[in-house]
Amino acid sequence: MPDKAAIRALLEKLLNDTGETNDYQQLEWLLSAGRHDGLIREVLQELGEHIEPSHGYAPQAMEDVIKRILATEQETHTASENLQARRGVLRSMKKWSWAAAVLIAGIGAFMWFQGKEKKVPELVQAEQIPEIVPGRDGATLVLDDGTEIVLDSLGNGFVAAQKGSRVELVDGRLTYNTTGANTGEIAFNTMRTPAGRQFQMQLPDGTQVWLNAGSSVRYPTRFVGRERRVSITGEAYFEVVRDIEKPFLVSVDSMEISVLGTHFNVNAYRDEQSISTSLLEGSVKISGPGADRMLTPGQQGIMSRKDGRMKIREVDMDQVVAWKNGLFQFDKADIKTIMRQISRWYNVEIVYTGELPERRVFEGKISRSAQLSEVLGILEFSGVEFSVEGNRILVQ
Repeated sequence: MPDKAAIRALLEKLLNDTGETNDYQQLEWLLSAGRHDGLIREVLQELGEHIEPSHGYAPQAMEDVIKRILATEQETHTASENLQARRGVLRSMKKWSWAAAVLIAGIGAFMWFQGKEKKVPELVQAEQIPEIVPGRDGATLVLDDGTEIVLDSLGNGFVAAQKGSRVELVDGRLTYNTTGANTGEIAFNTMRTPAGRQFQMQLPDGTQVWLNAGSSVRYPTRFVGRERRVSITGEAYFEVVRDIEKPFLVSVDSMEISVLGTHFNVNAYRDEQSISTSLLEGSVKISGPGADRMLTPGQQGIMSRKDGRMKIREVDMDQVVAWKNGLFQFDKADIKTIMRQISRWYNVEIVYTGELPERRVFEGKISRSAQLSEVLGILEFSGVEFSVEGNRILVQ
């Protein structure tokens, strides 16, 4: 569990109006886990006995804490009903000040952990970890003849001509438009995002595709015949244009996904143990080596890479597509699952040293625009420690 003295010192600093920006961020990280932890209750109760004007706590500082937290919740897409519920709790607090009230209302933070209690180091200070910036939009377009075009720094306008199609960048998104020069030949292009990049594009039929870091999609520059077929690696989110006469097919390793018009996400990173297809709207059929399964909205189909077996489960779709919406979002995720996502987005190598603590899982959200030091600072509350050597993160 978090170190009691460090938490108390942080809160007292903020309540005395001497906190820095990083201190407010630390507080925000502590404020959304969704469960009331015994140690934090104890700290709040102790502070509540002393939060009075006579003890020097500045009322304006307390109100500032409230405003910052509420603003952060809005920016990170916290559901409006949850926000209203917290405000209701704040209004009901009589004895404690504004700051104490919001601490009670928001207990349990962006990132928390479950499992065996363990004391952890003091709150991480950002300057202790060299800054590594988060990923950003960018990709490489590979044309039919093998020519590679790095799109990161290109502005809006013409990119290439591909056998009857004009390739353009529009507001940072790649699009294809049919031209009159149709020779009957079909060209294939590949969009590839390295680690630390993500990208959005529109396929020739109008289907929208979002690529996560370390991913690719291969597709024809014109869809002809009775189907629309693409292949992917890594992770991609699709919003498919409906065409009942031309089903949309996604090939990924030994699996195929068949749709007409729908929204779905595919996670097929090679370092994951399974391929996951998650359906938000419409319906899809997933076909593996030994089975075909239909998905309905809210379901996720999981195919084991080891033996090809499939299973279906209900999942939180907000969590599945959090990456597309600018968030890391975890639901009972272990540290290795989290570090794989961090490795791809921050383009860093992860090295494990010594024995990891007993299984400990995480729940919550972190903005993908956060500096790496901020993310690691949150995770250190779990009892896992980090150090940085160049582009390597040592997990202890």
